[in-house]
Amino acid sequence: MSHLHLPDGVLPVWLWIAGLLAAAAINGAAMWALRGGDLRRTVPRIGVFAGLMLVGMNLEIVPIAYHVNLAALTGIVLPPAHAVVAVTLVNLTLATMGHGGVTVTGVNATLLSIEAVAAGLLFRVSRRFVLPWKAAAASTLGSLILSTGAALGVIAAGGIDLGRAGEWGGLLGGRPGEAGFRLPDFAAVFLPLAAVGWIIETVVSASLVRFLVQVRPHLIEDPPEKRS
Repeated sequence: MSHLHLPDGVLPVWLWIAGLLAAAAINGAAMWALRGGDLRRTVPRIGVFAGLMLVGMNLEIVPIAYHVNLAALTGIVLPPAHAVVAVTLVNLTLATMGHGGVTVTGVNATLLSIEAVAAGLLFRVSRRFVLPWKAAAASTLGSLILSTGAALGVIAAGGIDLGRAGEWGGLLGGRPGEAGFRLPDFAAVFLPLAAVGWIIETVVSASLVRFLVQVRPHLIEDPPEKRS
């Protein structure tokens, strides 16, 4: 749960406005970093990984109510500015499909930007010491834990009653829309399921990085040092 499946009207106004401002600032910095770049190379790569994320986010792993984001993989392969633009485009697209409310777009774009950038930074550090696929596994898992913690922080900051937020109310046997479904209850039920999802996404990301190293090694630069 590194982004929030919440309809419009659930987040407090101050929180979704803050999310929009944060997303605008992050994307402004990203666009500044992209200025003067080769758009013939930049745009297709952003488009490819945005498409991969859209596919992953629309394929639900039914038993655990989870879907992979591939934002971490995007941050590993793409530079930070490219990854930020890609995840923002994905969130805007998902909002038009009912995958979260429009007012939640800023918060979700910020959360996934954190996940993508964190994964990229962790990967670039850890790949100096281990094989790329191992670095990808560690960075994916770490960034998922970080972004999930940030998402739970958003819920806590907003004082959101998840029992009134739609689908989450059923997780504890209550009816959607019932009051009283608070964050500790949600975390106790969701985090064990999320951990399974993290493992799945970690395996997927590590496998794809290993594949890319074999077929497109220029996308995943190996460090010069000897790796374990």
